[in-house]
Amino acid sequence: MNKVKGVGITKYLSTFMLLLLIAGCSSPISSIEGLIGNVHQNSIEVDCTDAVNRDKKGDIPSIGYFCNVNVTEDTLITDNKGKSITIEDLQQGQTVNVILKEIADISVNKRDITATEIKVIK
Repeated sequence: MNKVKGVGITKYLSTFMLLLLIAGCSSPISSIEGLIGNVHQNSIEVDCTDAVNRDKKGDIPSIGYFCNVNVTEDTLITDNKGKSITIEDLQQGQTVNVILKEIADISVNKRDITATEIKVIK
């Protein structure tokens, strides 16, 4: 009877370790860089395809992804010369570097983030 309990625990632990390994395969990131797709009142949409596909191996589907980047009153926004600007100054097609408020595991299903800093690159 002890042997059966041991097997059950071993299977449970093996499954648990496998799940931890799978969960640990993605690498959280602290920033993204991409083109602005749209500018809204309190957010911008930034192409984050590279961030979504960062851990994929093999053939990657040619699907583009946009992240919704929330902009708060504390978000610092600067132009390509380092001058402070507002969200209203951002334009579709500009390339920006977005520093995230918190490290995030951006994926196909997790693309809503908050910026602490947005820098226009070009």
